[in-house]
Amino acid sequence: MGDVINVVLSGGVGSRLWPISRAKSPKQFLQIFEQKSLFQHTLLRNEELVDDFMLVTNESQLPIAISQSKACGFDIQNKIVESVGRNTAPAITLAALSLDPDDIMFITPSDHMIGDEELYGSAVKNAVKLAKEDAIVTFGIQPSKPETGYGYVEYDGESVKSFREKPNKDLAIKYIRSGHFCWNSGMFCFKASVFLEQIKKHDLAIYTASVEAFKRSTDGFVAKQDMVKIPENSIDFAVLEKSKI
Repeated sequence: MGDVINVVLSGGVGSRLWPISRAKSPKQFLQIFEQKSLFQHTLLRNEELVDDFMLVTNESQLPIAISQSKACGFDIQNKIVESVGRNTAPAITLAALSLDPDDIMFITPSDHMIGDEELYGSAVKNAVKLAKEDAIVTFGIQPSKPETGYGYVEYDGESVKSFREKPNKDLAIKYIRSGHFCWNSGMFCFKASVFLEQIKKHDLAIYTASVEAFKRSTDGFVAKQDMVKIPENSIDFAVLEKSKI
């Protein structure tokens, strides 16, 4: 069995925290949370839960990601550096191509703050267990209010029934009252090989262009002329809404 790799997606611009957060200093790197950034908290929170880390970021943010990683004692060698962002499906596909087929990918944004880390750790360990059995796992957050700024996941036990885009307030209230919806956290867990099989099956264009781009990449750096050939899409639209596993 392969290693558990925390694939940290850290290329966002942090528009929700504007004007404090800007493109060159987005919210995940602002050291305003107990003198550490959300990016650093992500690494520290997951250190005991995974075997290694991988950075997925863009060229302009790579230096600060490396600097803040080292400041916390992490020397992260695995990386995918995008010259042009193409959303989460291509980013995760490129990351999967760089790993061993049996490696478990624990995908996390780098701008979360987690309160109950004990409950979080239990959820991650359960997700890894399911991923080893070839499941595709998504993490939901129990909603505290009818938020219209988040996507929702409809569930029944540990089975996902559907993914829903950001609703209007009336629909969000309906979701909350049903007791079968949670917020979509943007965190996922699966084997690299399982994800590649699913992206190939459900979005062949992304898979094919990503394979070609990765072949020409050097030390994780993907050239602009190759990135722009990859169709832009989220993992939700490209795989999760279509996959049956």
